[in-house]
Amino acid sequence: MIWVKIALQNVLKHRLSTAVLIVIFAAAAFVLFWSCGFCNFVISLINDINRDSYGDITFITDYVETDKVKDLLRFPEIEKVVCEREISALFDNPENSTMSVMVELTPENRKRLLKYICPIEGRLPEKPDEIMITDFKQKGVYKIGDMMFATVTTPDKIINAMQYKVVGIAKSTGAKAIGYGFMVSRESMDMLLNSSDQVNLVYLFLKKEFRTEWSIRNLHTNIANNFSAHHIQVKNTWTIIEQKVKMSIFSQTMNGIKIIVLCIMFPLIGTVIAAAVWIYSFKRRKEIWTYISLGMKDSTITLTYTLEYWIVTAIGIVLGGSLGYVSSYVAKAANVWLTFSYSVTSQLYAQFGIVDALFMSIFFLVTVFIWIQIPLRRIFKAVPFSY
Repeated sequence: MIWVKIALQNVLKHRLSTAVLIVIFAAAAFVLFWSCGFCNFVISLINDINRDSYGDITFITDYVETDKVKDLLRFPEIEKVVCEREISALFDNPENSTMSVMVELTPENRKRLLKYICPIEGRLPEKPDEIMITDFKQKGVYKIGDMMFATVTTPDKIINAMQYKVVGIAKSTGAKAIGYGFMVSRESMDMLLNSSDQVNLVYLFLKKEFRTEWSIRNLHTNIANNFSAHHIQVKNTWTIIEQKVKMSIFSQTMNGIKIIVLCIMFPLIGTVIAAAVWIYSFKRRKEIWTYISLGMKDSTITLTYTLEYWIVTAIGIVLGGSLGYVSSYVAKAANVWLTFSYSVTSQLYAQFGIVDALFMSIFFLVTVFIWIQIPLRRIFKAVPFSY
């Protein structure tokens, strides 16, 4: 305990060097917090977005009755069947016209997709004549308050149109074609298609024990055959397995970024700390040589200084980590988004947990321990001057 007491006394005694090192460690902890935290957040989005958006197995079909679909999907592996509508529409107003995808926001998918859809202007549509657009393709084309007509073909092959008012502009990760689409309420979709029981998008959530690759592929084949036998035309279909393979490159990239940051931080922090320790330890060489003259071993002096710098490091980590958490919540509250591609668009947010904090702490403590050895040993080996 005496070495801890000496270390604490030195931290308080050498205020200038302590303050400088705390600032250095706080800045480094802040950078590492955001580097790892944001990468973790993007990876979690990549891992979750496919299942949250389209379940484990997805079928895009011709229009078919909801009850008929659910009757054909009575498989024990299936936990939940979700039927929705996703259609192409012509959007037109006196200034602009475009073909795009329209999707419905239901009470069920609003909850699941909340972290992927976030209005940056206005709000989500509530009334049948309200619509929200995303800024992926519509940025600068439509604005809040614009009126437009959406023209579609109903399940009965009738051309139908409705007038909408733009009430929101959203950022999106690209889930459910929302990255380039228009969003309306379920009631609006019912009116536009003249039907509430015809769907063309079916996706299945499987029970946890059946989410293996073999189970998913086998069930997918059985359902596809079942649809074919009942003359339900499947326009497109996929499973979560293929989607994860497609998105794995982004997960690998994010993990690679974390490794690169650590590889850069280790020598960068190390050289800065070593230089700072050398400067301040050189100024304190009388103190070190006094310890030596009193018979203290080099290892004991090193332990004392290591404890001192570890205390300073811990203060810097707490300060930098706290600044990181505060800035992360501020960025989330400010609704700041970053776009890497259509597939990966995310809020600026750091997902940093207890395990990450422990890893960061160990990383800094080990880095400090390694890099302070060189300057301290040089002082130990130097010839003391007379005083």
